[in-house]
Amino acid sequence: MSNPNRVIKVIVINDLVCPYCYIGHKELLIVVSECSDLPVSIEIEYRPFHLTAIPEDAPVNKKEYFLNKFGPEKLAAMRKALLTWAEQIGLSFNLDDGVIASTIRAHRLSIKAYRLGGQDLQLPFLSAVFKAYTSDAEDLGSMDVLGEAAESAGVMKKQEAIEFLKGEELKDEVVKMAEAAKGKGVKGVPVTIIDGKWVLSGGQKAEVFVQIFKKLASATPDASSPLPDDVEETSPCKDTP
Repeated sequence: MSNPNRVIKVIVINDLVCPYCYIGHKELLIVVSECSDLPVSIEIEYRPFHLTAIPEDAPVNKKEYFLNKFGPEKLAAMRKALLTWAEQIGLSFNLDDGVIASTIRAHRLSIKAYRLGGQDLQLPFLSAVFKAYTSDAEDLGSMDVLGEAAESAGVMKKQEAIEFLKGEELKDEVVKMAEAAKGKGVKGVPVTIIDGKWVLSGGQKAEVFVQIFKKLASATPDASSPLPDDVEETSPCKDTP
């Protein structure tokens, strides 16, 4: 029997410079909509990870960075896969223009959003930030850009967000959470942890999560793993020095 009071806790470890994290985020939003009639509540929390060691206020050219990291052949294959998948779920990507910046500020605001309003604030904030960076080629380290994302998502007014970012609140916590993830073996993102028991590495299609949540909705608490046997890691977003 299903448990109408069952809460499925989903923790996503991600970094906002990772295009597969944007895809995974959109797929999860699709899942929440498609599973709205299940007798469960799905609670999603995003936690930080750092794929790069880029200092704050020292962004680097995005196109050059990806070319140096992956090389021309691997980058071309990755671009093709990313753009195809993004188009399938209604996203547009700009993988050439703009810069890659430190994501500490963005993660600070993401955690602040979650603490102020849970997923109701964090999810729209992340949607706004992902779009600004991955689709619109905005500077992810810009306080103005992040402030606009915070205001559009209802987290706080733009100027309040800028003042928040000028301070140090949650900065140490973001660093510690990212290091804790690495300490537990996380080397690439996104990583999705379901009910603290089951882990999915890499971006996943919405139907994979739908299968999992349907199984959990009808399962007993001590049921076996709901993860499909054919799930594979799809993310090349790996930690770099």
